[in-house]
Amino acid sequence: MRTLTLVFVLIAASAALDDTADDAPTPLYVRLNDTRVACICQQELASKNVRCACLPAEAKNSSAVGFDCKELPFKIISSLSIDCGNFTLSSEIDLHEMTFRHEHFYPPYHVELIGCRIHFDLLSFGQLIHENVSTHESVELAMFGPIKPRLAAQYTERLEYNTSSFKPSSCKLMSLVLRSCIVVYFPIYLNMKCFNLVNMQLIDTPLNVISVSNMVGAMSLQQFTVSHSNLTEAAENIYDIVLDSLNHYLDDAIANGTVPLRNETDWLVRLKKQYGRFTWQKMLFKASDESTTGGGFTFSFAKRRIRDESAESEKWELIPSQLATLNFSYNRLTKIPNLVSLLGNLRELDLSHNEISSLYDYDMCWPPSYELARCYWFRGPKDSLRKLDLSYNRIPFIGVVSPWFEVNLQYLDLSHNRIKSLNAMAFNNSLLPSSLVELNLDYNWLQSFELASLARLEKLWVRNNDL
Repeated sequence: MRTLTLVFVLIAASAALDDTADDAPTPLYVRLNDTRVACICQQELASKNVRCACLPAEAKNSSAVGFDCKELPFKIISSLSIDCGNFTLSSEIDLHEMTFRHEHFYPPYHVELIGCRIHFDLLSFGQLIHENVSTHESVELAMFGPIKPRLAAQYTERLEYNTSSFKPSSCKLMSLVLRSCIVVYFPIYLNMKCFNLVNMQLIDTPLNVISVSNMVGAMSLQQFTVSHSNLTEAAENIYDIVLDSLNHYLDDAIANGTVPLRNETDWLVRLKKQYGRFTWQKMLFKASDESTTGGGFTFSFAKRRIRDESAESEKWELIPSQLATLNFSYNRLTKIPNLVSLLGNLRELDLSHNEISSLYDYDMCWPPSYELARCYWFRGPKDSLRKLDLSYNRIPFIGVVSPWFEVNLQYLDLSHNRIKSLNAMAFNNSLLPSSLVELNLDYNWLQSFELASLARLEKLWVRNNDL
């Protein structure tokens, strides 16, 4: 199998541009193995940055533009887009080359690959091990949230590495878009090494499962998209793992007398001694809300990593989840993923165009009585989540229990579902009366509704119902 190493594309593309060129983009033809790549590069105004788009195709123009390699140190590729539409299936793109500086150029900041086959062997956990990188996942108790700090069991990944073989500072990648690419599995290597990577989009791929380790690795991202794919599961066993880790953590801490934040954790220690082992997250949430010191307890994703690349450094920083926008639209999810409740800084969630058939689930809802019932889908991001899109699903009703317990939603889209009944208590027993600004109920089966409590509502859509 041949591997198309992007080094050659980058060198040719960045070197082709001449500062004295006219305004028209300069075409350049580069031979990779037996395939020519047509690259069009254009310099950004008042900058040394270069934007390049490459379309693999047979070059019809025999007079290819030449280039001078001495220009390479003076060119920075800000964005690179490659359409692999005409590559043979035996060709692969090597993204590993994007993660370190080469002799003559820096890797690009933004990369988009279209219809490409990716060489994934160098983007796996195996490659991390080969480069002397180790990861360890565990739970630790800490205060969480800059606005309203509250106790959190933070499921944390600790990253340890030897800078002689693994240098995160050499990866400048900030944005990666893989569109219609053959993505075999999640590119975990990029999330571990590229500290600047804040946007990852996997669109129209055969990916059908996102694991817990994948999500932990993605916590430094600010925007994460897996859409138009076959996603059926997204870290569904997350609470089995975090509860098991919390049990081990508390067992050791209680035995050694090292439980932190005693004022905030007294209720948790008492509960642990009473039950012996935690098996339900919703039990912890309810007990927390009823205690005088543990209000708002949650689980959250986090990372720990060395602050600098000194091998002697023992300075570790705790980095909470940075994920602000999560897009799992156009997939095959049948429920809201449990992992959402661990995303403490999430602002926008798009679950449209899935197969979600209920907003109530025994794992995440606590129904001892309707008066006390609540759902904890958004426990972690309850202070941050503003926009929720559940349109184009199969939701049949909104019951008396509030699916968005304690969430200050501003925009809620429930259009294109199968909603026949809409219980006003689901909105009344929540924060939505004082927060919700826009509500879309278009294309449902509603015959009546009562939303008088939504005092801040500015826009309401109820077209194409049975009213």
